[in-house]
Amino acid sequence: MRDFEKILSEFKENVVEVGSDGAAFEFHLQGALIMWVVVSFGDGWDHVSVTLNRERCPKWSEMCMVKEMFLGLMVFASKPRAVKLAYVGSAAGAFADA
Repeated sequence: MRDFEKILSEFKENVVEVGSDGAAFEFHLQGALIMWVVVSFGDGWDHVSVTLNRERCPKWSEMCMVKEMFLGLMVFASKPRAVKLAYVGSAAGAFADA
């Protein structure tokens, strides 16, 4: 993850809450779209979660934007996926730019 203090400084007007191992942010995007981002760095893992105020999953381009904002350009990031037998549901349009 990028330097946490620099992240807090850069996005200080978007900070909702700060904890000992991360923070929550709120971003107002185009129209009435609101994106909530939670970042954490505990137990040797960097983690980023993204939620929108609309009934859809974030688009791939939105996830890439968040990855660059919080993890940086040169950091490998992945989205873990369970084996198909362990799927518990799906959302139409998940990670699609359509």
